Amino acid sequence: MLKIGIVGNGPFSDEYLDALNQSSDFAFDGYYLINLPGRSDNHIHNNLTEPAGIRELIHTCDALFFPEVTQEVYHLITLALKHSRHVLIGNPLNLDFRLVDDLFKLADEANVLLKVTQTIQYDPALRRASDFIRNPVYLEVRKESINVGESLVEILYNSIQPAVYINQASMKKLHAVGIPPNNGAPDVINARIEFNNGCVANVTSNRYSSSERFLCRIHQEKQYIDIDFTSQSISLTGFEESDEVPSPEEIKVSGNYPIAEELSCFAGNILNNSFHLNHSQSGYNTYFISRKILEEICIVPSLFK
Repeated sequence: MLKIGIVGNGPFSDEYLDALNQSSDFAFDGYYLINLPGRSDNHIHNNLTEPAGIRELIHTCDALFFPEVTQEVYHLITLALKHSRHVLIGNPLNLDFRLVDDLFKLADEANVLLKVTQTIQYDPALRRASDFIRNPVYLEVRKESINVGESLVEILYNSIQPAVYINQASMKKLHAVGIPPNNGAPDVINARIEFNNGCVANVTSNRYSSSERFLCRIHQEKQYIDIDFTSQSISLTGFEESDEVPSPEEIKVSGNYPIAEELSCFAGNILNNSFHLNHSQSGYNTYFISRKILEEICIVPSLFK
């Protein structure tokens, strides 16, 4: 069993803590909170104290998880990689391309695994739909939230994940717009992504909606596939050479909890020595496309909520 610790500026997600505590792959060894002004619980890992805390946690663990990636956290990620620890990080959109590229280079040099969380890609509905996907030509992804206070950057990052999972090719061309229906700040982002293999994805991220929706439609030859992430449902609609209106076929969805599945996959990569993943598997493509979209519409993630 692998020992894992969590590092960040807290508070940590109960979902990840529960998944780690229930994991058969990891033994949760403790956590470390970054020293922030005005907080007395900065360093927590058994009885560790500053300055040995973070280094001792790194020393005792096989892997570290950094749920939130900020400039402050970046330096601790580099420290973990330099000590040859496997690392799982959350959405790194607060970091520019140079810093993220440096992290992956450090991981390669240390011959360890660096992976970006892509929990949506472990969603049971998406995994089930992959059994029916054959050379998609056009993808429509729409993620909408009724919570105006929710981070549009996070909504965008989650919206890109299905497209990257379904079509694992490099981006060729991008056009993106930010739509500001509320107080001049973008509440909707739409992006048209062209991939090197000819597939096109149209992705809309919206935090100013009347309902919670997360939908994906996959167009391929003589068929399209609808995935509803919210209701965990899939339907296949085929087109035959007839005048009849096509009727969708409903597909049953079952599967494990996505976060638990993601952690299990992370452990499997470590145990199988699969450290050098392609950009789609490592999460780099999701980061790269999301960051390019934000730059296209002139949004600085660290300043935008």
